[in-house]
Amino acid sequence: MTALALLSARLVGGLAQTVSFLLLARFVSPSEFGAIASLVGVATFGVAIADLGVGTLLIRERASNKESPLIRPILRVNALGMTALAIVLCVLFAVFFSGQLTATVGLLLIGWTLLERNSETWLALAIADARNRLTIALIILRRVLPLGVMGIFLLLTEGEGADIWFAAGQAVGGLVGVVLARTALGRTLPAVSSRVVGSGVLSRALPYWIAVGSAQVRELEVGTVQLVSSVQSAADFAIASRILKPAQLIASSVAQATLAKLSRPGVDNRTVRRSALALLILAGSGSAVGVAIGALAPAIVQLTVGEGYDDAVSVLQVGLVGVSAAALSSPMASLLQARGAARTVATTSVIFAVLGLVSAVTGTLLAGPTGAMTGVSVAYALKFLVLATCAFRLRV
Repeated sequence: MTALALLSARLVGGLAQTVSFLLLARFVSPSEFGAIASLVGVATFGVAIADLGVGTLLIRERASNKESPLIRPILRVNALGMTALAIVLCVLFAVFFSGQLTATVGLLLIGWTLLERNSETWLALAIADARNRLTIALIILRRVLPLGVMGIFLLLTEGEGADIWFAAGQAVGGLVGVVLARTALGRTLPAVSSRVVGSGVLSRALPYWIAVGSAQVRELEVGTVQLVSSVQSAADFAIASRILKPAQLIASSVAQATLAKLSRPGVDNRTVRRSALALLILAGSGSAVGVAIGALAPAIVQLTVGEGYDDAVSVLQVGLVGVSAAALSSPMASLLQARGAARTVATTSVIFAVLGLVSAVTGTLLAGPTGAMTGVSVAYALKFLVLATCAFRLRV
């Protein structure tokens, strides 16, 4: 799988999902949009934790040995983690969100996040095997199909029930993605399965679990802003975050492709350092472009979601400057993971996950959602620089 093919698919898929969220924001109240964004954030963080790091381990294991006997146990552990999480998320919804969202919407959103993660886990096999067409088709279909479902029903109902059509569309896309991925990739699983039990898989996946889980703490930012400030502030923060989401999805794709490529035999640390330099240049260029695009933020917010999200303009302007460094932390971490420095990445990720949340709380208290975005952007820019320093220190 070339990085360019994966990146292109993620870009199209990310834009389609962003459009779905922005359509939702246009047809529901800011308070309801804020609640939906908070629930999706909590569920997304939950699936990252319940994944137990095996998704990342799967890419590296498959790329280094297509017939690895660990592949089947990894998939079993992932399935058990998702099953347990489903129960936890239903309880969390009943306790914290049932007064803000209907049960139908809540259950559909929870189902979508679980299906999405399971589809991503199976997709790791295709990425490791460099099956370009299959990967591109699954990524795009999983994002474009929900937008189509939502758009059709919004037209038929003249905008009524936008929350249900959004949640239903996402759930349908997730389900189709899982079915197609399992159908296409199930037959490629190695015939031999290791007798390693779940604890053995988890011990290997632990550094990846810590790194991925810590990175996904960002999904709690919207809920944190809502908890510290208000649902309106959470909605303003969520709008800006969703507009910036494609950049994060692209970076995630680069990270997956990087991990698969650099985990293969014959790669030396010189290649890693050259890649780190390229990411540094890209981050700096992205920040400069973000400053220029920031002038268009008022028009972007007005065009995409209309009235009711005034503070989202300043939040978006800050986010545009910091999004490149924050997003590129993921592929920078993959450089180190591929060279056996997974524990370094895990430690760094934990430190900056805590710092990011503290910065979000402090920023919200000082300057509302704009302050939250400022604090988070600075924290993750520092994380990117720390990881880059570690990459350059690898022995040549």
